Amino acid sequence: MRLVVSLFFFCCSWSAFAQTFPCDGNLLLSTNSSGGFTTLYKIEFGPFGVNFYNQINQFAGGNFNALGFNVKDKFIYAVKANSNEIFRLKSNNSFELIGEVPDLDILNTTAGACTADGFYLCHDQVLDEILVFDVVDNFALVNRIDLKWDANSQNSGAFTARIDDFAIDPTNTTVAYSFQGNYFDADLAPEATKGYLLRINLDFQSPDLGQVTPVAPIPAEVARKIGSLKFTTDGSLYGYGSTSTDANSSQRELLSINKFSGAVSTFLNPGPAAIYPDGCSCPYNLSFSNLADPNFAPCTDSKLNYTLTINNQTFENIPNATVIDTLPEGMIISNISGNFNGTLADGTGINTRILQLDNLQIAPKSTITIELETSFIDLPTGLISQQAVLTNLPAFFERDVVSNDPNKPGANNSTTIFSDAQELDAFDVRVTNPTDCFRPYEGRIEIASPIFT
Repeated sequence: MRLVVSLFFFCCSWSAFAQTFPCDGNLLLSTNSSGGFTTLYKIEFGPFGVNFYNQINQFAGGNFNALGFNVKDKFIYAVKANSNEIFRLKSNNSFELIGEVPDLDILNTTAGACTADGFYLCHDQVLDEILVFDVVDNFALVNRIDLKWDANSQNSGAFTARIDDFAIDPTNTTVAYSFQGNYFDADLAPEATKGYLLRINLDFQSPDLGQVTPVAPIPAEVARKIGSLKFTTDGSLYGYGSTSTDANSSQRELLSINKFSGAVSTFLNPGPAAIYPDGCSCPYNLSFSNLADPNFAPCTDSKLNYTLTINNQTFENIPNATVIDTLPEGMIISNISGNFNGTLADGTGINTRILQLDNLQIAPKSTITIELETSFIDLPTGLISQQAVLTNLPAFFERDVVSNDPNKPGANNSTTIFSDAQELDAFDVRVTNPTDCFRPYEGRIEIASPIFT
């Protein structure tokens, strides 16, 4: 790694109330058009492998690539095609120039990402380096990472292969993943690892910084070109690519990639076509789910368990949060357990229908669970919905978080159970009298109904 001493600063002040993007863990896909538009889509997943592409932004006046979502300020950073300019993209479809890269007329890149501590990285295909920029406080090129092959791999020496994109693993932020294309392009050598998933060492404290290790080959019949890579909160890697050998062919297949084995699966719906797709995600988010088990209740006295899960994938400490969960009428809490550290508010908890946990301590990169055992004392009928609220969060999170049912596609879904009360419309009663007054407990009353069978 070489420290750059020549820095070019550009005015980059921004308002705390500017048009930021939500850090919600969603996968974002970008496409470029010949008319100078960059379109941003949110990828949403449905049941049975179905996925949808919903347009959320369109930036007119320039094609942008090498996108990176910066968790520190919640803007997206990108490079304008055929320039040395880095821009800040905003959720109101506007953008602003924040700086020009020193000593370069054109930044030749399609691969970018942001680190968890707020730096913007992009790979220059001519320099064969990853450039590191400060973009939050003052624009500056602060480091250049030389790439080299892992000496224990089938290659050696400097890494000079073209990189179409790379993504930083949120579960191990010292590692990024990329792909060495397997199509017709002279810049894709060496041959031995064409079509391989690659792992890049981004540990700035390691002597192996910039080391590239081939992980596993990705079958050519699944993908030869992957122009966009991004991670979900749980560390699952997704790509967007094609199987064509033509460097200028459109890509439109969404891929789920096992980052350890290179195994790939595809989704049913092809997406928008793009020769140079890109995208990003913000996998350092705070999620809150509420799972009901079972999700139905047939009668009064039915038992039901709710599992509230708070997954803090950010690097922010949450020292004093509050969870409030109000059960539907006719239900009470019979037990509370889990791995949380908090205080139960007076008048809530067991034998009530309200849970309020104060002073919840949620460490960075941690998960806590709250288990509620509940009972019905007066069974309602039909759909019964509830949604818990996580509040009293640090200013970094901007707003309260409502719980989501993990069994439903999308986000912020209330947790719903179905109450199908079984009425005894048809039944028989049989009375057996005791045979002796000294043996009264021989008597029985039997009720038989088809509903009991």
